Amino acid sequence: MQSLNIQLNRLVGELIGVLDADASRIVLSLERLDGLRAGVIKRDEEALKVLLDEIANDEVGQMWLERKRKGICVELAAALGCSESQMNLSRLCACLPEEMSGILADKQRLLKELVERMQVEHLRTSLLLRECSRLNKSLLHQIMGSGKGAVTYNAQGNTSWQAEKGMVSLRI
Repeated sequence: MQSLNIQLNRLVGELIGVLDADASRIVLSLERLDGLRAGVIKRDEEALKVLLDEIANDEVGQMWLERKRKGICVELAAALGCSESQMNLSRLCACLPEEMSGILADKQRLLKELVERMQVEHLRTSLLLRECSRLNKSLLHQIMGSGKGAVTYNAQGNTSWQAEKGMVSLRI
């Protein structure tokens, strides 16, 4: 029993380190998404190239972290007598003393918040890139003479906007 507790403490300590690294990676990804949007908006090709190179070079570290997490999960599942597919932070917290489970629960909440924020930022980036793509296609169709006119929208979202009218109202 004592050796199980020692092993469990060691594994939980390693897991906390991996979860901290995961949180740091998510924060870095959020910063990179922000940089990607800024680079697209500013049309800063050099900054975008540097950013994409950083992301490509970071894949090895991400794969190492994934393997480490998977290894800890396998060991924890064996120590607790459950399958890998059943092993998760909630189950682990239920098996640990209150102090350790509290630490893990805090890490779990932090990661959940970061992942939710990442989903929002990913959606924002996707929408920006989709809109850029749509505008580029529209410009290419106009330049290349595809035979279709460009679709423009008014403030209400209708396609009846007239080019000779102002785009922004100066009334306050």
